[in-house]
Amino acid sequence: MPERRRFHRRVRSRVGAVIVIAGAALMALAGPLASTIASDIAQLETRQAELRQTVGQGQFDIERLEAERSDLLVELDTLNAALAGSTNAQLEIGGPVDEATLLAARDAVGRRLDEIAQALRSNRFDVDLGGAELEAVDLDLGWLRAADGRSVITGRPNPLGNDRSALVVKIDNVVAARPQSGINDADLVFVELVEYGVTRFAAVFHSEEVPVVGPVRSMRTTDVELLQMLRQPLFANSGGNRRTTQIINDSPLVNIGAATADAGGAYYRSGSRPVPHNLYSSTAALRQRGGDRGGLPVELFTIRRPGTPLPNASVPTSGVS
Repeated sequence: MPERRRFHRRVRSRVGAVIVIAGAALMALAGPLASTIASDIAQLETRQAELRQTVGQGQFDIERLEAERSDLLVELDTLNAALAGSTNAQLEIGGPVDEATLLAARDAVGRRLDEIAQALRSNRFDVDLGGAELEAVDLDLGWLRAADGRSVITGRPNPLGNDRSALVVKIDNVVAARPQSGINDADLVFVELVEYGVTRFAAVFHSEEVPVVGPVRSMRTTDVELLQMLRQPLFANSGGNRRTTQIINDSPLVNIGAATADAGGAYYRSGSRPVPHNLYSSTAALRQRGGDRGGLPVELFTIRRPGTPLPNASVPTSGVS
């Protein structure tokens, strides 16, 4: 069994995420999360209704107990006054009453006040706990209901919507290809080790359109295992050998490479660099080339939602090296 090499992930400024892949470590990537937004919303709405009822009933019980306590405190004052010999207090409780009866009545009121105090503590705790959970549920529902306006890949606002395929562009990464174009606007960038220590980028575009992207380079068989998690993405490349091309064409990836028969004018060569480091395109031209042949991506990562507390060990940082 081949040894699995290590991989790591790091986040950059505008790029959603950069994932570095080394050889056979591709299988270490977690598969895409199933899209269960509608189901999650239904479950949260049920829980929201339960919590509202529980919190509302708790608040009602608190008000009722506080009202009873107020009445009992007045009664307790009257009993104490009657025990002290107040004629008016005796009249308030229905006439002269012997001391033993007054003491028994006062003890009963005291016991009931203790019960109410305990019940109030319990109800207030339950209301606070339920209110905190209700607030979290409300935040989660707001997050899920806004899913249409949020990228399934980055969790950031996606003005272009999620009803479009992911577009992957293989980009050169040798010295002669730098600086690359368009890569900073990608939602996700994979760094692939191809051969002889050379790396290439697989830049994923979903929530941004860029006028120039490249230099575009060739496909590899590892692209299938890596990119199929994007659910039939449009795959832009400069071509490949016969075996690799066949594997790509038989995979879920939609090959819109420069070597395909109907590539049309989607690609062009720049005179500012030597071949093969001068093949470029635009995301709009590539999407037009792909048409409606691609699928729709689903969430790849669990994204921390607004209001979710950070782990205790979290340290603010602008990037990871």
